[in-house]
Parts: sequence; C-alpha cells; structure tokens
Amino acid sequence: WTAKNLNLVFQVVNENNFSSISVKSTNEKTFHNLADTGFGYSQMLPIILNIWLSMQNSPHKRISYDSRQVISLVEQPELHLHPAMQASLMHTLDIVLSKEKNMNMIIETHSEYMIKQLGVDIARKIVDPDDVQILIFDESNGKSVIRTSKFAKNGTLENWPLGFFRPDYYSESEFE
Repeated sequence: WTAKNLNLVFQVVNENNFSSISVKSTNEKTFHNLADTGFGYSQMLPIILNIWLSMQNSPHKRISYDSRQVISLVEQPELHLHPAMQASLMHTLDIVLSKEKNMNMIIETHSEYMIKQLGVDIARKIVDPDDVQILIFDESNGKSVIRTSKFAKNGTLENWPLGFFRPDYYSESEFE
C-alpha cells in the first residue's frame, strides 16, 4: 500500500529478540533503519498506519461525528518532510479519504505544498471541494478570530489571507 501510494516500502526486521522498522523508496535497493533516516518518516508512519488500519476496519478508537468517523487528528504532518513528500502525503490522504466516504481527518498545517496539492487534487476531481472545510485562525485586537475559506471547483482558494504564503521580510518599495 505504501509503495503504491507514497513510493515507500516499510519492513519489520526481527534480530536477536529486537524488532526494528526499515524503510526504502521504491527506486532503492537497500533498506535503511528508520532510526537512521531522520524524523520525516517516523513522523509520517503513525499517520500512514492509522489510515491503513482504518481501511482494514481494524478495531481501534474512532471519534464519530455525523455518522462519519474522524480517524485522525493530525498536527503539522509536514514537519521534517521534504516539500515533495509533503505534497505526496497530501495526495495520498486525498485519494484515501475520497474513496473511504466514512472517514474524516482533521489536519492542522501551515504547509503551502500540502494546501496547493489539495487544490490540485480538487481541480483534478479527486476531491470534491464540498468535502473540505478550511478554518483560518487570525488575530484581531489580541483575540483569535476564526474565518472559513473554501476551494473553488478549479482548485483555487477563496477568502484566503493575502500574503499568507508570501514572505514579507521586506517592504515592496525595497524591490523597486
């Protein structure tokens, strides 16, 4: 499943009464111990495992909401992931969640790559924009204000905060 969806292969290695997890990309010949690969894969593995278990209808705790199930609350899945892997993870989540209609996922992210991939998948009709809810937490007068945004059918974001993905370290006049 991970090879098809993320171009990654995981294996469990049992040696001398110890178990470890190894990983390799589908175009590599050699597996690498997960502990030696950096934090990205280990951050992503619980998300992947949770989705896979949910697809297998395995018994584990789920939060029911409006007859659909929230399988996971994911905070910043982009941490320690290469931008291409961020987009790949989002694309995989989009495919799985579009096929598994009884699943919901709540994702908190600041990743431009994940948001843009979601828009691309909406434009390609993998995801229905009505199945996506975007909440934006802004600050106004020292208080948090929650606004909503949504995707148009062509994959563009509506009501998105201007400059959210644009670095504004310098004023516009400094570039003129």
